[in-house]
Amino acid sequence: GAAALVKRQREAAEKAERLEKGDTEGKADKGEGEAEAAAAAALVRQKSLRLGPAAPSPRHARYLKLMERQRRADALRAVWVQQALKYVGVPYKRGAAPREGQDIGEMARRNKGLCLDCCALVRACVRDLRSAFGFEIGPWNQSYMFDTLPLKLKEEELRPGDLVFVEGIYNHPNKRRPRHDIVHVEIFT
Repeated sequence: GAAALVKRQREAAEKAERLEKGDTEGKADKGEGEAEAAAAAALVRQKSLRLGPAAPSPRHARYLKLMERQRRADALRAVWVQQALKYVGVPYKRGAAPREGQDIGEMARRNKGLCLDCCALVRACVRDLRSAFGFEIGPWNQSYMFDTLPLKLKEEELRPGDLVFVEGIYNHPNKRRPRHDIVHVEIFT
């Protein structure tokens, strides 16, 4: 197999190196040792050029693919969090203003009249990154988002960028009970 070939290549290279240094392995004629060294070195070069490095096993190849997928997901998660932080200071409703001394994100500075509730914030971030994500989400509320992402995590399992859904019950006679009792969504940072 590949491991045996690598071992033979290593042994041939070591033998060629020894012979080039003058160790003719007890040969009476040094010319014979040099010819053997040259032949061994040529064999190593030929097999290396023809075969290249040994291919990873199927199991190792799956592991490498999984690690690359995880690396890309982590990079996208970091971009997602950075995009959400650009909206810091955007008011929840019209007429509201950031608190004095509050950090203001890029989107709050550029879009003075912008206001976003919790769902609109998530939608805006997804819309901003639609080419990276490969999808958009519609104008639905946090219950819809919860339906599409029903994974439950413990608090210690949360990672920056995870969506956190808050359950509650409205005590207002004119408000309809939300699906799953989900009343709020936020981006964990």
